Amino acid sequence: MSNIRRRLLLVGAVALLIGFAAVAGRSETKDDNAYRQLRRFSEVLNRIHSEYVEETEIEGLMDAAIQGMVKSLDSHSQYLDRKQYRDLMVGTQGSFGGLGIVISIRDQILTVIAPIEGTPASRMGIQGGDQILFIDSESTEGFTADDAVNRLRGPEGTEVTIKIHREGEPELLEYTITREIIKLKSVPFKYVSEDEIGYVRVSQFSKTTSAELDAALDSLERVGIRGVIVDLRANPGGLLEQAVEVTDLFLDRGQMITYTQGRRKSSENRFVDGRDAEHGSVPLVVLVDEHSASASEIVSGAIQDWDRGLVVGKTTFGKGSVQSVIPLDDETGLKLTTAKYYTPSGRCIQRDEFNRGRERSRGEMADSAVAGEREIFHTNAGRPVYGGGGISPDIEIEQRKMEALEARIERRGLFFTFAVEYFPYHLIDAEWNPDEEALDQFRGFLGEREIEYTPEEWETSELYVRNGIKRELFRKAFGDEAAYEVLNTTDTQLQEAFDLFQKAGTLEALFALSNEWRLERERESALAGERAAADSLEMTVHGELDRE
Repeated sequence: MSNIRRRLLLVGAVALLIGFAAVAGRSETKDDNAYRQLRRFSEVLNRIHSEYVEETEIEGLMDAAIQGMVKSLDSHSQYLDRKQYRDLMVGTQGSFGGLGIVISIRDQILTVIAPIEGTPASRMGIQGGDQILFIDSESTEGFTADDAVNRLRGPEGTEVTIKIHREGEPELLEYTITREIIKLKSVPFKYVSEDEIGYVRVSQFSKTTSAELDAALDSLERVGIRGVIVDLRANPGGLLEQAVEVTDLFLDRGQMITYTQGRRKSSENRFVDGRDAEHGSVPLVVLVDEHSASASEIVSGAIQDWDRGLVVGKTTFGKGSVQSVIPLDDETGLKLTTAKYYTPSGRCIQRDEFNRGRERSRGEMADSAVAGEREIFHTNAGRPVYGGGGISPDIEIEQRKMEALEARIERRGLFFTFAVEYFPYHLIDAEWNPDEEALDQFRGFLGEREIEYTPEEWETSELYVRNGIKRELFRKAFGDEAAYEVLNTTDTQLQEAFDLFQKAGTLEALFALSNEWRLERERESALAGERAAADSLEMTVHGELDRE
């Protein structure tokens, strides 16, 4: 008998022994079923190894079998081979050569969650929701997020070409992007508006996020603000401990922030505020969107459930699962989803079919009732909030969609390129705005690059174009923070969030606005239901008359 054959039989025997150990103490039926399934697996492995037309390696077959099994679970569980496990054990560094995007698997497709501000991907107009279908001509079908990261990262100065599908675009969009060292900032921007409303952008949750946010809020409060907006849009999350510490800044000691729940008792944990709120008095608005995920959802969910602030924008991504890394041996491991995150009121953050209608209330605010397809929970003050995955805002705010001409310009990074060419020959001060001469130069610049558009397209997008030119020239003259302030002037979600403080100066008044918005939406929904019922009745009557 060959050594390979002996190893094959040993693998089968070990698998059976493990199976018997795993099902020990269970009913005979389960034992028998486990034995049959393991025997079936062993037989398939044996047949492939001994009879397949080409020679196979046991290790490769086992790796493929494990990977297939894990992929059947969810997009976050993963079998870690030697390289992946070694990279994970080494840990992440503070900087790396890459594009500056956060990615995930959504509906089995590699999807951009958000570009990171100030990176090559951000400058070239990569957007949240873009689906990456090819990396350097290789299809991403079947990729895990880690597979994609390994191909997108590389030495500084090298190029990678990606092809993406974007909603509303008839053809794939191709980008060739030069990798840069990506230095990550948690709180890249803050400022005070003319109406004395503070604004803080939190782009991710890294090891310094709570300290950065605390310092930013201190500086804004020293200037004097009557409200603050914490912007968590396109924030993909990060460290759980930082989500807890950031929430600590706003909640009171003893208030629960989140809890985890899984099949095993060991997967259940409660995270409770351990200190008094350092920024607990200023009226707070948290701005989220469909690309806010993970730690962002823990923070916004806790603030909403304890009525500490108003959550506005769009329903968040719904990434609320816990992954545990389980060593299999010295060289491989298993990253396995073992629990899910819940908000203090009992809402499950994870968005999937399993969770719809199955959220369990727990803790101080365990009061829920089913309404239609969404399960209703209640905040500490009794305000209704909704389950179903993600964090639903108290007031929904739509974002202005980018026009076709704007998308063509942003996709090729032409505002940035124009600014590089224009800046050395013009004086840009704090009062500068694009005049007709600058617009004429930009139109000529677009013509040289074969960007075609109609007069109607230009008229529709002229304000955006002016803002884009100013944004990139201010970036050259004054830095990223100045550019970000310019960008925010055409940010409809943010401007409406600022407007809320014009309508309501206190947190109680903000909640009153959200209640009015909710009641109006319920009235609109009821009217739509009545119209649909009337239309259905009319069709039924006409059908009866036709049969007459």
